[in-house]
Amino acid sequence: MPQPEAESVLLAYLRAFGTKFRDRLIASRCPQVAASLAFTTLLALVPLLTVGLILFASLPGFADIAESLQTFLMQNLLPATAGKIIATYAVQFTQKATNLTLIGTSIVIVTAVMLVLTIDKAFNQIWAVAHRRPLIARLSMYWVGLTVGPMVLAVAVALLGQIASLTLGLIGQSDHWFHTAFARGTAGGLLAALFTLLYMALPNRPVRFRHALVGGLLAALLLSLVQRLFALYLAQFPTYTLIYGTFAALPTFLLWLYLSWLVVLVCAVAVAVLPETSLRGHSRGPFAGDHILGALKLLDQLDAAQRDGNTPDIEALARATGLGLARTADLLELLLRAGWVVTSDTGQWLLSIRCDALPLGEVLRKLGVSPEGLTQDRDPLGIALADRLARLHGPMDEPISALLADGRRGGPAPTPG
Repeated sequence: MPQPEAESVLLAYLRAFGTKFRDRLIASRCPQVAASLAFTTLLALVPLLTVGLILFASLPGFADIAESLQTFLMQNLLPATAGKIIATYAVQFTQKATNLTLIGTSIVIVTAVMLVLTIDKAFNQIWAVAHRRPLIARLSMYWVGLTVGPMVLAVAVALLGQIASLTLGLIGQSDHWFHTAFARGTAGGLLAALFTLLYMALPNRPVRFRHALVGGLLAALLLSLVQRLFALYLAQFPTYTLIYGTFAALPTFLLWLYLSWLVVLVCAVAVAVLPETSLRGHSRGPFAGDHILGALKLLDQLDAAQRDGNTPDIEALARATGLGLARTADLLELLLRAGWVVTSDTGQWLLSIRCDALPLGEVLRKLGVSPEGLTQDRDPLGIALADRLARLHGPMDEPISALLADGRRGGPAPTPG
């Protein structure tokens, strides 16, 4: 591809990505959602730490590992001064919370799960997911995340610490720059892995690993940058300390939570938009009725796959049609509600009706304008519009298989004469 043409394609891609990113950011209300999550996190911080402390206390030999995890989180996820004060109080509250009764412990766990439910709702809103996972499936997944997640992260932090110690022993303790670079690199890598897993697991929609990885790396980088800028701001402009005095840690920590969630949500929007502009979806903008054209493309692909004995998944359909993962998921949901497709437990899709038995008129009625719906309440304007649509479209009992065949040929067959 010549360089000017490649630059033109790249600019078109970036322009389309920027437009979709802006629209999704506005639609998702990220600043408002980040504020809500900041307050919810502040309320759920002690319950979350309590769950982790109870878990580590019940496992022999995990005390040192838990301490390594606490140090890692304070250095990489909390602002310098306010974070240490809040963490100290939180640990004190948590140690008292371990003496709770069964009912009190249950309330603590429910509070922690409520935070994860709020995060789940925010992520599915960003990905425009119409149907969320069943409640039992969500609660099971969150419980595994709340119990197994801290252990895996703690073990990873401990192992990386051991690797760093062994490496420094081999090259000599004098190389302080290597120790600093290694510590920052591993911390950033762990955060990126954590965010990547978050972007892949939370939305009830398939997310490609490479897109989640881009979002994870971006979130880790931005969070590190925001942490340093936030510390610089507090050092140069101690406004909260002057106003609130000894209570300044609380509003400072709340502001930090807001900025952190804003970074996480903005990067989630980027991950959600990436597949919509990476699958040839940037060549044409949306138009009235484009959902009908997209649905017909999916029916065509499913018909061709079924004739070849294949059952494609959503990613294969998105690649074949160029609609993007999010758009493909929305259209498959429409086709599923219409009763024309079914999905297996493993995520494969197939037709539930032959294309030569599906009239074009039925597709237009269910996905577009229904003449029957226009005349339901005997409204004169609706009746007049239905009459004109019928005359405009002509006979609509032709099966869509003929239309799909014309599309495969590159256009309608020439009219004789």
